[in-house]
Amino acid sequence: MKYIRISIAGNGTKAELIEALADIGDQLNALTDEEIERGGDIENSMLAGEYDEQPAPDEYLELDEWMEKYKPIKTGVDSPYEGTMFETYGEQEQQVLSNVKHSPMKIWTLLEGEGKRYISAGYHFVNRLGYFITEVEAEQDNIEIKA
Repeated sequence: MKYIRISIAGNGTKAELIEALADIGDQLNALTDEEIERGGDIENSMLAGEYDEQPAPDEYLELDEWMEKYKPIKTGVDSPYEGTMFETYGEQEQQVLSNVKHSPMKIWTLLEGEGKRYISAGYHFVNRLGYFITEVEAEQDNIEIKA
C-alpha cells in the first residue's frame, strides 16, 4: 500500500473544505504516475511525498500519558474516554469545527486503520471515530497515541 500525505492550509467552512478536497481529488486523478513519483505539485495543497509505509509519528504516547499532558476537555455528556470524546456529527462536531478555526493544535482525532485504533493530532476526516479538544496545544502534528 502507498501513502500520500497532503496538507491543506487555511480556515474555512466544512463545505469549503469538502469542495477543496474534491478539487484535490480531481487534480490527483489528473497526475501521471511519473508526476506522483517525483512529488507533483497540486494547487492549494502540497503533495509531500509517496511512501511504501505510513510515515512514523515523531512521538508516541500511551493514553494515560496523553491525557495527563494534553488534558482533553469533557464533552458534557456521557461519552467514551472518560467523557472526553466528541462525536463526528451534530452539535458536538460543530463544537469541534469551531475550535479547528481558532485552535487547530488543540484538536485530536480518534482513528481506526490497519487493525488498530489511535489518536492523532489534528482534525482528520477519513477513518475517524471521534474527536478530542484539549486544554494544551500539540507541539507538533505528528503525534500518535495508542487508544
